[in-house]
Amino acid sequence: DGAVYSYMSMNVYGPGALDITAENEGLDTELHLTVNGGDIAIRSQDDGINTNEDGVSVTTVNGGTLHIIAGLSAEGDGIDSNGSITMTGGTVFVSGPVSGGDGAIDFETDMTMTGGSILALSSRGMMEYPSTQHYYTTSISANAGDFIAVCDADGNVLMGMQTQKAVSDVVYYGDQMDNCQLIVDGTYSGTLSDDGTATDGTVSGGTVADSFQLTDG
Repeated sequence: DGAVYSYMSMNVYGPGALDITAENEGLDTELHLTVNGGDIAIRSQDDGINTNEDGVSVTTVNGGTLHIIAGLSAEGDGIDSNGSITMTGGTVFVSGPVSGGDGAIDFETDMTMTGGSILALSSRGMMEYPSTQHYYTTSISANAGDFIAVCDADGNVLMGMQTQKAVSDVVYYGDQMDNCQLIVDGTYSGTLSDDGTATDGTVSGGTVADSFQLTDG
């Protein structure tokens, strides 16, 4: 079982902070998980979030901020739902595994996003992609310690993460997806969270891995 486990469903509300360091999974529930608020940091050896009921479980993010560093033992998904994933709000950072059989996002049925923002990084293994109308994904080659950021055309950070692992796969969805660029290994000016994430500040230098418009979704 995970560090925080429910035999049925689990609901997380804010305000407040939840800091989890897990030898196995972080938030683990047999049925549904709903995050409505709070500042949640998960560092797990296995899955960061796991909902277990095949074809039934729903992982829902309506608000709050999630910082997930999963698969510290090399294996384990960032967010693993044996049913579906739904996002209507909130901010989600996922640093996934480096194993080939796992990914930052893993679901059985679908993943829909109608609000909020997510930046998911992992190695290209079993990575799965949202079924929402617009999202951005690309392949990159980044090393542990690199700062990976989705920025506007002026280099202002929309979402960024200093990765602890090598990264080859990026998924982004956010409120702003027009005239954006993905910058790898740039110099960040601003304040990082304890888990190396940012939603403001600027980036200079680095490699512009890609630029994209909303219509590219």
